[in-house]
Amino acid sequence: MPALAFEGAPEYLAAIFEALHFRNSSVERLRRLQATDWSPLLEWCDARQLTFMLPWLCGPVLPDEVHRRIEGCRNRYRQRFSELKAQLFEISGALDREGIESVVLKGFTHSPALTPDPLLRAQGDIDLWIPGDDVYRARDVLLRMGYVSGQRERSRHLSPMRRPSVWKWRGDRYDPEMPVAVELHFELWSERMERIAVPEQVGFWNRKKFRSFDKQVIGVLCDEDLLGFAALHLLLHVLHGEF
Repeated sequence: MPALAFEGAPEYLAAIFEALHFRNSSVERLRRLQATDWSPLLEWCDARQLTFMLPWLCGPVLPDEVHRRIEGCRNRYRQRFSELKAQLFEISGALDREGIESVVLKGFTHSPALTPDPLLRAQGDIDLWIPGDDVYRARDVLLRMGYVSGQRERSRHLSPMRRPSVWKWRGDRYDPEMPVAVELHFELWSERMERIAVPEQVGFWNRKKFRSFDKQVIGVLCDEDLLGFAALHLLLHVLHGEF
């Protein structure tokens, strides 16, 4: 396989990109990394929710200490994931009782269509798509449930909401005690903000499906639209220089 050209980029970035190729992937660069490369590589993967894929994709070349570090993160995340699902199901039930339809975006809804195991991708928050004025009704429901808004409204979604907590950031993205943020999206894509047209967004809503997770029925995008929205979300981060 020809070497990739990552001019000016750290060697560990070239290594991880080659390992994550859909076709002709290679772990040879990972195998040759120095011990000092693994910490920044894992921090980079943590920020992009890729860390748990490493043992699955290239486990044999990972040093023992890297395996131990990832397993510790996974154990903490399992606890956080349980709390995240519990809050989602509670919110979904409250919205259903008010007659408010919603679609859960990203996270564990990508399994099994886009990933065999929802725990391979660490989910940071809860994203619900609720078009039209119903998004404000949904916000009122969450306010009655004890959630509060802590930031200004952004394009595509209202201000993130969390339940009050005395928790403080300790540098651990997998901290099971970290409050779960809820983002209520009123649109999937902002043509006004991004200056790129995405026609027929209403089709995503019309094609939504209902699936059972842990015996709880929630609205999700159909498999084709899961991939379409994932591509839009990646493009959004690229446009904003966040990748």
